[in-house]
Formats: sequence, C-alpha cells, structure tokens
Amino acid sequence: MNDKFGNKYPHAHKKANNAFSTLADVWTETFPNSKQIAKTKIDDRKERAKVVKDLELKMKEMTPEEMDAYWESIPEWKRGALVVQNADGEVEEEAEGVFRRLKTKLVTKVKETAIV
Repeated sequence: MNDKFGNKYPHAHKKANNAFSTLADVWTETFPNSKQIAKTKIDDRKERAKVVKDLELKMKEMTPEEMDAYWESIPEWKRGALVVQNADGEVEEEAEGVFRRLKTKLVTKVKETAIV
C-alpha cells in the first residue's frame, strides 16, 4: 500500500515520510537503545584501531626520506596538537592559561587571608 500511495500521491507521501522519520529520530533520542549504542561504540573503536594499525604498518615500511616527507605534509597546527613526551615517558606540562593562573592566585590569596 505504501508504494501505491507514493505513486498516487507523491507530495503527501513525501510529507508523511518526513514526519515519520522525524518521529522515529525523536523516539530513538528519547528512548535510547543501550545495546545499539554500545555496539556502535565498539564498531567505531574497532574501525579507529584498524586505521591506526594500518598507519603504523605503513610507517614501518617507509624509508627515512618518505618519513620526512610524511611529517612535512602534516600542517603545523596539527603537529602542535600532538602531546610531546620526554625520553622518560613523562608528558611535558602545558602552560597555564589566563583563567587558571587567575584562579590559582585567587585561591592562594583567599587561603592566606583565611589563615591570618
């Protein structure tokens, strides 16, 4: 009946389909299926792991010249986003932002005045 209705009344069929798809989206958002959400997360993680593994294998097969060309192809803003680690494995701390510095100064001043 749906195909017959779509052929006979295409405009009404389009509106009904839009309304039904909106209703279905609202329903899934209101009443989420935890099993489906978990499956989606697992599938996404598997896909990301596969991409990372493929990239690692590709990088192992690269010559030093290809490796230099690869690192040069990455834009500077992306290279700066990487977390830098020392040889010891310690992560270098990022510089504190303006608000964090103000917060720490304020907290220390409040503690100093509270003690006195």
